[in-house]
Amino acid sequence: MRQQSGTGRDAERYDVDFGRIGGWPFGPGAARARPTFSSGGPGYQIESDLVDGILTADSFTVTEPKAAAALDIASGDRITGINGYPPAGGAFANILLMQRDPDRNMLEVLLERDGVLMRRTIVVR
Repeated sequence: MRQQSGTGRDAERYDVDFGRIGGWPFGPGAARARPTFSSGGPGYQIESDLVDGILTADSFTVTEPKAAAALDIASGDRITGINGYPPAGGAFANILLMQRDPDRNMLEVLLERDGVLMRRTIVVR
């Protein structure tokens, strides 16, 4: 992984070599989910090698960044979008699209940290 300079604190770009998705921890059985009522609403507690957190209809709140820490994603970050999709389907939809189209190699992650909106652009090689 290589971090490239961004346009201030709110936008950072990362080049990541994940073996074109084959090495990503999104395969069957790589993530575990269980229902939860965290924050007063229904959601899912997600555990994976990439990141742990609480997924709701409108966001994914990181509880343990694990491998995502290398992308400056921290505990407490609230991810609100991935390539314009809500996190509930955005991560998996974009991984599927990247697998089908070898020219599609960028993820734009929108997140909120301590009330500050930020963007992480991840280029997958």
